[in-house]
Amino acid sequence: MKKFKTILLIILVLGMTTACGKKGEPIILPDTADITSIEIQSGDISMISIDQAFVDEFMPLLQNMEITNKRSTRDAPAVDDYILINLNCDDQTTTIFYYEKNNVAYVEQPYQGIYKPTPELVESITEFFGSADGTAALFIFQATVLEATDTYILVEPVAGSAELTSSDQISLSNEEGIALQAGDVVEIEYDGSIMETYPAQLGKVYSIRVVTQE
Repeated sequence: MKKFKTILLIILVLGMTTACGKKGEPIILPDTADITSIEIQSGDISMISIDQAFVDEFMPLLQNMEITNKRSTRDAPAVDDYILINLNCDDQTTTIFYYEKNNVAYVEQPYQGIYKPTPELVESITEFFGSADGTAALFIFQATVLEATDTYILVEPVAGSAELTSSDQISLSNEEGIALQAGDVVEIEYDGSIMETYPAQLGKVYSIRVVTQE
């Protein structure tokens, strides 16, 4: 009987050890070739990249994360501050979250798993909002003018632009008094930040250039 109890105890200990060391589920990501843009949101700041080179560099970092034994059971992480990452494809969007808890960085995919990112991924996310030396990012898109005055421009991003996925109307200040009318197409250079208002507003606009005029 004593031998039987000893064997049973060993089995229970081994079972508990195995359960505690069990890894969570691997992250589910779209194919890199299918991604049309990557959107990263922090608070009310939303930035989108349609640069294929950035996509090709960013995705392997997500694929190279450490799987933890932590489970995701919510739509969003149970923390006060997090960064939302949308991987946009033509027919679907995959959403994951980046956050820090107890000075440890994590990436969470709702109802799938929680992962430890590499330092390179943390650095990439940081640089996406502006590099450490203060160099601002530059984003360019074209839009059709809906309304225009000497001080105000309302535009709609052209079809296929990443900015259109954020809002179908964006308001701009016409500080240079550019002569525009409805139907004109302009090219806008800005810092990549889009405010979640309606109409949406851009962060810092570097230039507005007329492409075609009615």
